[in-house]
Amino acid sequence: MKNIGIGEKLKINCRSIIKDFEKLLGPEYNWNKKINFSNWAEYTNKGNQLLKTPSFNDKYRKILFMVGKHMQVKDFYYQAYPTFRIQLPNTKSVSFHRDDISSGHAENIFNFWFPLTELNQKNCIWIVDKKNSNTLIKKFKKEHLTFEELDILAKRKAKPAIIKKNEMLCFSNKTLHGTVDNKSDKMRISIDFRCLAINEDPGKKILGVDYIKFSKKIKNLLKKCTSVIFQSGDLSHIGHNAQRAVINDFAARNNFSIIRETSEWHHLNFYPVILDILKKTPDMPVLIFSKSSFDHKSDAWKELSLKLKKHKGEVYFCLENELYNR
Repeated sequence: MKNIGIGEKLKINCRSIIKDFEKLLGPEYNWNKKINFSNWAEYTNKGNQLLKTPSFNDKYRKILFMVGKHMQVKDFYYQAYPTFRIQLPNTKSVSFHRDDISSGHAENIFNFWFPLTELNQKNCIWIVDKKNSNTLIKKFKKEHLTFEELDILAKRKAKPAIIKKNEMLCFSNKTLHGTVDNKSDKMRISIDFRCLAINEDPGKKILGVDYIKFSKKIKNLLKKCTSVIFQSGDLSHIGHNAQRAVINDFAARNNFSIIRETSEWHHLNFYPVILDILKKTPDMPVLIFSKSSFDHKSDAWKELSLKLKKHKGEVYFCLENELYNR
C-alpha cells in the first residue's frame, strides 16, 4: 500500500447523506445558526444514531467499495459505525493525537474523513507529516510530555487539510492529527471512520464487533430493533443521553440496528410504551436500558415480565448485558 495514507483527496458524493441530515437538522443553509452550545451534545448524539440506521449503512457500503479500491484490496476491516462530529466556532474539537495511543485503535489503520459543511483553515483537520510525527511521538514517550505540550509541538509542525464538500481525506495513523481553535464564525460537521488491512493487529479493538470484515459478497446482516430508555427506579439519576450511549454501544457490539428509539412513560401503574411495542412488533428485538429501572415488587412489573418472556423477538437489558426472554 505505497503512497496511501499521506493525505490523498478522494472524490465522494455527499448529497444523499446531507439530505438525510437535513431531515434531522433542518435545511443545510441554517445549520450554522441552529446548532449552538446548548444543543451541540444533543445533535451530536442524534447524528451518531443516524449513522447506525439501515439507510446510512447502504450509503456507507458504497463509500467502502471506493475505499477498497483506494487501498488496492478486495477484503479489509472497517469501523462498524462511523463517527459524527460537530466543531462549533470558538471551540477545539480534538487535540493532536495518534489513534493507537489515544483510543487503542490498530497502529496501521487508515483514517477516512469527510466534511458535510464548507471548511476553512480554522475548522478543518490538521495533519503532521509522518517524519515529524515519529519524532514528536518519540519525544512524547521519552520525556513524558503532557498532552498540552505535545499539542503545542504538533501544532507547529501541522498543516491544514482543507478539502471541499464531496471530497474525502485519507491519512495514515502514522501521522499525528488534530484541530486548532475554530476562530472562524463557521461551524464544521464531519464524518470519519477507519479501515484496517487483513492480517493486521487490531490493537484493543475487537474484530467482528468494533471492526467488520468487508467483502463484496457480504450483505448487511444487522438486526433491526427498537430501543427503550427509562429514567426511573434505582437509575432515575441517569439521564437520557447516558442511557442512549449505553444502548447504542450494546447495539453496535451485538450487530443491532436501532430503527426506533423511545422512552417509557412515568408515574403509571403499567408500562404503556413497552406494551405497545410488544403488541405491534411481536417479532422485533427490544433493547431496554436496564432492569433496575423497574420496580420488581410491583404488579406492573410482574405483568410486564411475563409479556417480555413471551415476546418472540429477543429482549435485552443493555446495562446488565442480559438476554431476558430465552
